[in-house]
Amino acid sequence: MRAQIGWDREVPDAFESYGAFMAHSIAEAVDKHKIKVLIVDNISWLATANTHAGAALTLMKGLKGLKQDLGISVMVIAHTPKRPYARPMTDNDLAGAKTLANFSDTMIAIGKSHRGHDIRYIKHIKPRSGPGQDDASNVIVCRLEKPHNFPKFTFLEHGSERAHLMPYYDRAYHYREQLTNEARRLAAEGLTERDIADKLCLGKTTVHRYLTEDIKDA
Repeated sequence: MRAQIGWDREVPDAFESYGAFMAHSIAEAVDKHKIKVLIVDNISWLATANTHAGAALTLMKGLKGLKQDLGISVMVIAHTPKRPYARPMTDNDLAGAKTLANFSDTMIAIGKSHRGHDIRYIKHIKPRSGPGQDDASNVIVCRLEKPHNFPKFTFLEHGSERAHLMPYYDRAYHYREQLTNEARRLAAEGLTERDIADKLCLGKTTVHRYLTEDIKDA
């Protein structure tokens, strides 16, 4: 079953926030239809929308209580803002507020690999109890494919997260110079400023500056 948010609905006076109203509405639907597995896709828009400040945190608290009271499984999907492909993934990359992670039992992240545009790796960020099974030293490496109408991951191997990070970030003091050189290399290959910005997780204005300024003055 699939439910969607009624964007034109006002928050009833009985609820103090948008997040509380959403949590109540979800609880009603779960109880009515005897739902056993709930997927929230996605919570990032609540975490980043100024009009609903704190709504994502309120909703997470409600989902946590719902899981405990009814014994259901809940998966909450969140997006991350643009981030460098060379920095290891952590719970600090969660869009909106890191406090959202405090209400999760486990966190799993999907990262892009510099080894190929279709390569992804899956990392266990936070285990509630016990050691992580797929941490930085043992990530799951997959290829993103779309053989029919739906994309899927095809398992390739287990590996280290470091192997999928851009290597020139290893030395922080070389960051700007190396990033400028990488941007110029991609430009020489014919990529547009927008393409370079997307590939390096930078703003288009920043890429333009890297391509036009002297490295020593950048």
